[in-house]
Amino acid sequence: AYSIQGDERPDNVAESFYGDAELDWIVLLTNNITSVRDQWPMSENDFYNYSNEKYTAEELSYIHHYETGLILNGQGKLIQPEGLWVDSDHSVSWLEDGVLKTETNIKSFTYLQHEMNLNDKKRNINILKKQWIALVLQDTRNIMSYKESKQYISDTLKKTENPRILNPK
Repeated sequence: AYSIQGDERPDNVAESFYGDAELDWIVLLTNNITSVRDQWPMSENDFYNYSNEKYTAEELSYIHHYETGLILNGQGKLIQPEGLWVDSDHSVSWLEDGVLKTETNIKSFTYLQHEMNLNDKKRNINILKKQWIALVLQDTRNIMSYKESKQYISDTLKKTENPRILNPK
């Protein structure tokens, strides 16, 4: 696992780990990223532009949601996990040693904090170990090469026919 730093792009990550920026597609493939624009974390400048286009300055300061904080009882047993979305008046009650206890532990998140959290979640990616790169490259070449057939032109090119032209209605 790796956490993308600052404004790193897939080619920067590939250069760092594999010594070849052109292996950026392996970084993307390893993480099932099909759209860098939507699935890779935005740069600081892009995030600033995005949030200012989506919200007004005032809206960015509004409360988006509330999340629970961790609550444990006196024996360390979990009463309330962290990170659940709840209403602003949420509290939790439990019975401990015959005594009813009630506690409120929630945190508010503004629209800006929420958008930053969504962007930051995209920073955690997987990195394919360098020892497997040669195998992935070889397998990809094998899968992507065409075998000789009537459509064969070369190892990487084959002709196709438009069925609408062959069978016009």
